[in-house]
Amino acid sequence: MVSQHGILLAAGLISDHFGPLVAKVCDCLLRHGALQLTEIVRRLKLPQGQVKNSLLVLIQHNCVQAFSSPRGDRTITLYLAIFDNVLHRLRFSKFISVIRADIPESETLIEGLLQNGRLTFDQLVGRTISKVPEGTIRPAREEIRMNFNKLVYARYVERCPKAEPYFNPQEDEQSTAARRRVPKTAEEVLSLEQKVVNTATLSDPERFSEIPYGMEDASKTNDCPHNAVAGAKRKHGAFEIDEELNSTIAENEVLWRVNFEKFIFCLKKKVCSVIIALLWIAYLCRRLHLFICSRVSVYCFSLLALGLLEVRYLPSHSFLQNDNEIYCLGRGVGVGWGCCCHEERIVM
Repeated sequence: MVSQHGILLAAGLISDHFGPLVAKVCDCLLRHGALQLTEIVRRLKLPQGQVKNSLLVLIQHNCVQAFSSPRGDRTITLYLAIFDNVLHRLRFSKFISVIRADIPESETLIEGLLQNGRLTFDQLVGRTISKVPEGTIRPAREEIRMNFNKLVYARYVERCPKAEPYFNPQEDEQSTAARRRVPKTAEEVLSLEQKVVNTATLSDPERFSEIPYGMEDASKTNDCPHNAVAGAKRKHGAFEIDEELNSTIAENEVLWRVNFEKFIFCLKKKVCSVIIALLWIAYLCRRLHLFICSRVSVYCFSLLALGLLEVRYLPSHSFLQNDNEIYCLGRGVGVGWGCCCHEERIVM
């Protein structure tokens, strides 16, 4: 369950981005779990049309997932708030910085998806062209498609999940009970939110399927018999029609969104690299503290820990014999990766 402070934070974010009415609906779902439309209306005492429009806004921006579930002898539609996706809105600027460093030519496409939640490729093309300043050459559709496919190939962008998947909690409990009979060292316990998200997620081949490019003209085959050429043309024509149909569907009907998992992975990887660098610095500083020459003062040691490879540019002081002495120490750190030795033992 989401904590009280987490609910207040999520509701505040939604209120800032979409207004207090949408925030009330999101707050209700976070507090009470998956609910029907009629249950939300009853709890909030708001008109059904306003609640429905608020749900559509939350679904559009990937903050709510709808799913079907059995209740008695009928199937109902429930709405579930995705708490993590709401908090990801705090990291949009970091997501853009990741793309700016990795695929800078696709930055405008990512901005469009972050601002609008879900868009078709055709809508992204229109938005991208409208953002081009006047007097500047507008990018061609094929160029935009190529930049977009780069995002899909790198898994920064994915096809939207199923609009209303079927999920039966009773069947899931039975399958979980059956799995528990099998001895395991550890078993991951998934929440209802995670189970519904996993049910709605497409398979990876479909989820990260790129938009197909247009088919090129067939090469000339004048040396082939007439019937073979005709058959080849018919096969090529049928295949080209299928490719054009798939491309049209992918461009005009398929909804795309940002893959938050990929961006969070990139941010975690960046944090890990920073932590490793800090650990190396701490280790080197420790080694320096153990083996440093007594003629180097604490002040010089602090500068050395901060500068490392740039210590040879430090000014000489009265307590140092010459600038080359500090340079030898810095070189020892760079060569030994923490195995610092005395300056007299360094092989020049």
